[in-house]
Amino acid sequence: MANSSADTIIGIAEGITKIDSSSIGLSGLETTYLLKVIDKANREYYNKFILGGGEPRTDRSAETGGTLVADTALNGNLSSGATSIVGDDFSSFGSSGAVVVWDNLANDYAEFTSNNLTTTLSGVTGVNFAHEDNDVVSLLYALPSNFESFRSTEDSQGGVTVNGSSLLYTSGIPYGNRFSLYDNGATKYLVFPQGTAGDYFVKYNKGATTIDEVTDTIDVPVDDEDFVIYRLCEYIHRILGIGDKMQDDRNLANKVILDALKRRNVGKRPILGRTIDIGNVDVNVSR
Repeated sequence: MANSSADTIIGIAEGITKIDSSSIGLSGLETTYLLKVIDKANREYYNKFILGGGEPRTDRSAETGGTLVADTALNGNLSSGATSIVGDDFSSFGSSGAVVVWDNLANDYAEFTSNNLTTTLSGVTGVNFAHEDNDVVSLLYALPSNFESFRSTEDSQGGVTVNGSSLLYTSGIPYGNRFSLYDNGATKYLVFPQGTAGDYFVKYNKGATTIDEVTDTIDVPVDDEDFVIYRLCEYIHRILGIGDKMQDDRNLANKVILDALKRRNVGKRPILGRTIDIGNVDVNVSR
């Protein structure tokens, strides 16, 4: 059975709360704000599994990996603010991406938009320090656009392995059995220790779909979509100022997610965690 659209969720919630958001004329009940609430609830559902509910749902689990490219070295000095990088061999670095230039504690994470696939990266940004001839350059590895978080398992505590050996995350410079992340705000890249070779493998949780159109389909399966519906009802009753019904809606939504966690984690005590403020969608409410 196909998952429901945001429009369907809004229609059901309107039936429960006995309103018509298109004609009620009350600030905060415009479709734009209802979509924000649905988007929030859609993400909250899966975060309950990832952040304390035990095993994430299998439909949110994903894997990626590949073969690491050999490091190369600068061919000549590199100036701060440079827009191109000349190296010994960039033939395996791809047509665009990101690199790290290793230089003691003055490492640079730089991005490039063009590669002649021999010795020159162009359209470079992010060179904040000067570097010397023969400084090592390593390719960074982009995580998929649907990446949300690393999925820890018994054989891979950090969710990342190289040649079958588990690596652990560090927020600093990666050495030994560590890896780190470079995040430019749009893409997250894996950073491996200098000289790492072989095959890497990543286990991760996929992020939720952004719900900003009525035609968007929510990720929550049909069996549990009442969670999103009651979270939306909670918001609507909050706007209407009906506090007792708002609390009832929250309790019903919590029951749905608790039952879902129990089904996923048989024999374990589910942890619901803190319920987010579903009404916080940046709306100036007036009644």
